[in-house]
Amino acid sequence: MQKFVIPSSGEKLQACFLSVKESKNLAVVHHGRGGNLYNKAFLAKQLIDRRLSVLVYDYCGYGESTGTARLSSFIPDGLAVHDFAVNELHYDPSRILVVGESIGTGPACAIARIRKCAGVFLQAPFTSLPSETKDCIPLLRVYPDWCFPQPRFENIEYVKQEHPPLLIIHGARDRQIPVFHSRLLYKAAREPKELVILPNAGHRNVGGADPEIFSGALTRFLGRVLRW
Repeated sequence: MQKFVIPSSGEKLQACFLSVKESKNLAVVHHGRGGNLYNKAFLAKQLIDRRLSVLVYDYCGYGESTGTARLSSFIPDGLAVHDFAVNELHYDPSRILVVGESIGTGPACAIARIRKCAGVFLQAPFTSLPSETKDCIPLLRVYPDWCFPQPRFENIEYVKQEHPPLLIIHGARDRQIPVFHSRLLYKAAREPKELVILPNAGHRNVGGADPEIFSGALTRFLGRVLRW
């Protein structure tokens, strides 16, 4: 494991690079709001077992990264890390898998919209941040989406456009981001796309509760989108 400090908007992002020998493929992981670069062990292992190197980082204000944690920094931070992977680690963009988890699916979709990548893997995503917020706080449903501050992370608008191969995995027992968000994303998305619902998984144990289903879906997807 190598540690890097990646500059972003005047701050310093802490990142870990887990290299797989002779692999030309890389997964850049944008973790969830409650996560950090040290608690992605299950996801990182799944990717490494399939011979992808992994680059995972903390947003500004998370973990050891400097600055203040705020949603407005997520996209600039993600772009800085993606560009670091291309310009400093010298990965071909056509071999980079963009991975987003929970709130990290917002920057993942935003980055995949403006940077070339091999595919997009969304774990426990939401259709948009206003929609997810309204699910958590029903009193806010009276407000139209434009009342919510930017970024609104309109994932559903991203998937409606032309995009690289898309894999969506969601736990059926997720109470934080209900699984219907993924169903709506899948329904709205263009091909190529795949949706996998894990029957026993909640929000924080995605994959761990249904490891065979999770692993099988990831193996099939990566076999289609990456060159080995």
